Amino acid sequence: MANMSMKIYQIALPPEGLLLRDFAVTALAYIAHYAGDMMKFSIGLEKAEITFPDHNASEVATAFRRLFEEAMERMKKPWCRPGLVGNDWKQTIPKWIRLVSAKAGVKLPSGKGWDLLQEGVKIYLNWISREINNLDAILVSLSSYEAGGDLLIKWGKGAGSKSPEALTLFKANYYAGRRGMASKCKLGLEARVKLDEHTLALSLAGAIMAKQGTFKPGQQNLAVYLSLLDPGAMGVKEELSSLISRVGCRLSPDVVFRLASAIAAHGGGVGFGRQPVRLITVAEGGNRANVVSTLEFEFDQPLLSFFEALSSRSQWAYQRLRNLMEYTLNHWESLTRESRTMVELGYMLAHAIILSCSGSLSPEEALYGVSRVSYASASREFEDALKATSKYIGISDLGGFASLIKNVYSALKETAPVVR
Repeated sequence: MANMSMKIYQIALPPEGLLLRDFAVTALAYIAHYAGDMMKFSIGLEKAEITFPDHNASEVATAFRRLFEEAMERMKKPWCRPGLVGNDWKQTIPKWIRLVSAKAGVKLPSGKGWDLLQEGVKIYLNWISREINNLDAILVSLSSYEAGGDLLIKWGKGAGSKSPEALTLFKANYYAGRRGMASKCKLGLEARVKLDEHTLALSLAGAIMAKQGTFKPGQQNLAVYLSLLDPGAMGVKEELSSLISRVGCRLSPDVVFRLASAIAAHGGGVGFGRQPVRLITVAEGGNRANVVSTLEFEFDQPLLSFFEALSSRSQWAYQRLRNLMEYTLNHWESLTRESRTMVELGYMLAHAIILSCSGSLSPEEALYGVSRVSYASASREFEDALKATSKYIGISDLGGFASLIKNVYSALKETAPVVR
């Protein structure tokens, strides 16, 4: 058998901490997922590597096109659009569209705002789809990277002083300059980061695929992104994305979201340990974008073992616990008496389960307070709250809630570490 000719590309990556890197890696991970066995993809601190046989080039090119097709579809939904600010619309987007239109040999599209950007992505997609050689041009471009000096970063073969500036969102940094680049470099929203037509398109597509929606606690406008750092984590990313959508991007209180996300991960067949998926919340407003928080998901074996035991013991109880956690997230800021009763109980139960799974309290100690203020109290107020929320949680009386707690207790007894 003749030796296969292999294509190997070393893809340069921006420094860890910049959202530019998260979005670029997300895009590459989606491409690797779409390509499947047609290409190999690995990622390191400074570089990613893409490898495929010559005869798979058309399938890899199809995976690239599919990324942009999916991004164009998602761009039609307002909640999937990354937060772009004034200078992005005035400078970066028009410059990128002019560059892409010139490369493609087509007239500048008309329109404004997201309609214009949609046309720009469409022109880019049509251009890179014309011939297979464009795949090589894209991958070579992604391999070119310079850092330091007045420009700080130039990423892409065609990146230079006259190239488009990175979108403001891309320069937001969740390490606040403490990691990722040499200390002599200024890292922040004022930093100059130059991209070429390919690196900007790839990062924009990744941002669109990562965007989950927005949430407005008080006067803040918080955007939620879920970056995919490895194609093997596509399953957990989809489960978490579905959860975030169901709870309207409400991610607090932390203890409830931790339990709800672990249930979602267990339902998707995810194993324990750290998952290559990062949750990022960004304050978007005015002419700035600031990272508020990041979360890397790590699921403990005792917690997933508890869910396995509970689901094996009673699918009814498993689903009601899931419903209660999601109800608590969705209604945490509710002012109605019935909702407040249930969300406070949901918080208590989540806290009790995590304390027991961590070995801090025995199941009896952890659940005592929950039982005392709920079904064991024979409280008319609690019974009214159950009836008012039954269509969301699926429990309408004290006996039903007692059954949930008893199943939770039995699953904890079976799996929680022994408290000494």
